[in-house]
Amino acid sequence: MQQNQLLNKILEYEIWNNTGKAYILSFLILILMLVGLKIFTKIVLKRAKKIIAKTQNDLDDFIFEVLENISGYFYLVTAFFVSIQFLQVPAVLDKFVYYLFMIVLVYQVILTLQKIIDYAIRKFVENKLGKDKDQNKGELENQKQIINFLSQVFKGALWIFGIVLILSNFGINVTSLITGLGIGGVAVALALQSILGDAFSSLSIFIDKPFKVGDFISSGKESGTVKKIGLKTTRIIALDGDELVIPNKDLTESRLHNYKKMQRRRMEIKFGVVYETKPETLERIKQVFQDIIAEIDLAELDWIVLEEFGDFSLNYKAVLYLDTPEYRKAMEIKEQINFEIIKKFKELGIEFAYPTQNVLLSKIEKQ
Repeated sequence: MQQNQLLNKILEYEIWNNTGKAYILSFLILILMLVGLKIFTKIVLKRAKKIIAKTQNDLDDFIFEVLENISGYFYLVTAFFVSIQFLQVPAVLDKFVYYLFMIVLVYQVILTLQKIIDYAIRKFVENKLGKDKDQNKGELENQKQIINFLSQVFKGALWIFGIVLILSNFGINVTSLITGLGIGGVAVALALQSILGDAFSSLSIFIDKPFKVGDFISSGKESGTVKKIGLKTTRIIALDGDELVIPNKDLTESRLHNYKKMQRRRMEIKFGVVYETKPETLERIKQVFQDIIAEIDLAELDWIVLEEFGDFSLNYKAVLYLDTPEYRKAMEIKEQINFEIIKKFKELGIEFAYPTQNVLLSKIEKQ
């Protein structure tokens, strides 16, 4: 009986507006949460690790890594924050615990989001680069630098958002703060506009693959072979041998011709014969040209017509396709075709036209 009375006195005894019952309940909640979290980290996660090790999917490995790396301070502060909610504490202590919990919570969430970003980027890079077996090491390093830079930008944005969130929960007028920093923010944004624009353009090049190192491209009046794709610029070697440095933003915002991806090359051949050529010979010219193309490797004739009556010649136009993307090879085939035309026309007595003028003189009798 005396024990029950003593217990009731302890439970009903008040210290700082809290009964003994409230203190005991708060303490029990703190202990239960710490013990539960300890069991989770030491037993549940340990057994889960053995199961995960047997799977081939790395997503569960990533989830386990995130849970395993949660700081012990986060568990301790969370348990203390929850347990203190069952007590009436001074406003100063209540705010201190709340602010501490918010800081630890935001910090842990940002760390977790950073790991998610790293994992997503790693999987993206593995899947994207794994499909491009023909890329050289230099190109891979350039693309990885671009991805890492943009990853740092996203992480920086996370920290800025986290700081703003904490300040907002501290009761600081974030709107006024942002407004006060508005002029500086605008200046920084304008300074980074070009850099970030080129960086995101390089990411667009990496994802969309309009060209890669070794491709021959043309953009506007500039053309050449891609030497390096950097974070801000792309370097190409022009036909005359000099190196051109082009901002990535210019390449993504303009029309681009990638001749390396060309499977077949369209080519036109024009020639003219003299007006004195006989009609039956004119008709035979088409068959002669078809026979020439039939003997040329990689060449396929689409059509040939007597196109027009020129000032001093009858002009033919032929369109054919060459099964090669290489410009030099295409020119060699065209040269071969031109030589064959000269030989055949000489054998048949067909004359090529050249600029001539016939002067007609008539005798005018004097009256």
